[in-house]
Amino acid sequence: MKNFFCSRFFYGHELSSLEEISTFNSPKHKFFLFYINKPVNYHIEFRIFDCEFFFGLYDDLNTAIIDHWIHFLHYGRKTGHVKFEKNFYFDEKYYLQQYNPDIGNHTCFFEHYLKEGWKKNYNPSAFFDTEFYIKKYSSNYNSELCPFEHFLKIGFSKGNIPFAFRQYSDLNLSYSKVSTLPVFASHNEPNYIVNSITSEQIENGSFTIFLPLGLGDAVAIEPIYRYLKITYPDRKIYSILYKNQYEICKFNRNCDGIVIVDKNKDIRPILREVAGNTVIVNCVINGITIVCGQSSFLWHNSELKYLPTTYFDKQNLLSAMSAVAGLPELDVQPIFWTSDTQNNCSISCPYIVIHCASADKKKNWGTRKYTELAYALLSKGYCVVEIGVDPIICCDHPNYHNLTSKLSFQEIYNLIKESSLFVGPDSVFLHLSNCAKQKAVCIAGPVKGFFCGHKKFFSNQLPCSGDYFIGKNIEYCYPPKRKNINSISVEDVLEKINKLVD
Repeated sequence: MKNFFCSRFFYGHELSSLEEISTFNSPKHKFFLFYINKPVNYHIEFRIFDCEFFFGLYDDLNTAIIDHWIHFLHYGRKTGHVKFEKNFYFDEKYYLQQYNPDIGNHTCFFEHYLKEGWKKNYNPSAFFDTEFYIKKYSSNYNSELCPFEHFLKIGFSKGNIPFAFRQYSDLNLSYSKVSTLPVFASHNEPNYIVNSITSEQIENGSFTIFLPLGLGDAVAIEPIYRYLKITYPDRKIYSILYKNQYEICKFNRNCDGIVIVDKNKDIRPILREVAGNTVIVNCVINGITIVCGQSSFLWHNSELKYLPTTYFDKQNLLSAMSAVAGLPELDVQPIFWTSDTQNNCSISCPYIVIHCASADKKKNWGTRKYTELAYALLSKGYCVVEIGVDPIICCDHPNYHNLTSKLSFQEIYNLIKESSLFVGPDSVFLHLSNCAKQKAVCIAGPVKGFFCGHKKFFSNQLPCSGDYFIGKNIEYCYPPKRKNINSISVEDVLEKINKLVD
């Protein structure tokens, strides 16, 4: 319990009678407690903690002040606990440029905004519109409260948006389920490739799918393009993707254009540019995406049926993404669209494809076990083909083929499709294997989920939709409860393989 507390809450010191308490009319309290969510790379995002949950654990601390802004303004920025200028929605430079004559002698611009600026409809950054937020949400909270403070503490978790744009979940919200979709292609021209476009080329009345994170997400989400094209055949369907995600989706025959964004740049200007022309189909489950190379909070949809802390226990990735976007809950076999030119595999003997290294280290089984597995398969007469970024298997057998970093996603898909079996963790290649309807063994290590700073690990996830979700053509190797992936033995994996190939 002590470790739980220390990992999530930070202490400020007791106020002396000579110290100013805050810009707000708050009484003096003994303790200052505040909560900070630190996503990947520790990009700072301010979050208020769950007061009822917290006080239920620590009744003796019921005199704690819950306004962490006060602590920050008077101690955090002085002691270096938090770098103020890294707040994702407050831009100190922007605020100074926009409102310099009015700031006067304030040394903390954020303090000026909290005390005076918001009342004059000043914006803390180009990506939070104070006047818009007040008009849209002020009926839900005390008008005396700063709208920016409400957004950071409460609004983001309720689906409130920081600036004006249209979301599909606001226009159409479905609670139905869809388990089948026809194979459908709106573009039938030979060798169709989705054009890379600029934000200015997005047409009025279109839909733009926003997908922020993993490569596996880009494969799993394919039925959403299909559903939108079937339902709205006269509307253009665009997407905002990272470059490596574009490589996955570039032959999708139901996508009319892709805006490629850079992980090392702020993507919010793109969202603001397209907001006037399109309806954003926001598939972000937990509101976290990569901005400037770091995981940062953008917004949640108002439909919070599936979150990282729940969806692995109940549904697959596609169902979760479609539900939070406001679409019907899709559980459909995905299609991986390829070019018309087929790649011929040069491996003559029956072979098994192995992918060893996921981006999440908790999913990685390790060099020794993958190497032992490879030799066991080679002894059975199979060729072993390793894919991925870097080789993990240590093997000099002539029937071991190291194809890491040598193939495109299209070539890997065809390689898996023509194989006898795929073996690997929950990754983009497992989703490709699902698209190919290939037999697979998933060595499923724990997955870490975040929501509002709460963290949970999942060990029995079913990430794929369609066949793999119902257990067709796949065997999962899960670690025992509360154990890591290394507790899975090579014998366990071989037993699952034998069930599929014998």
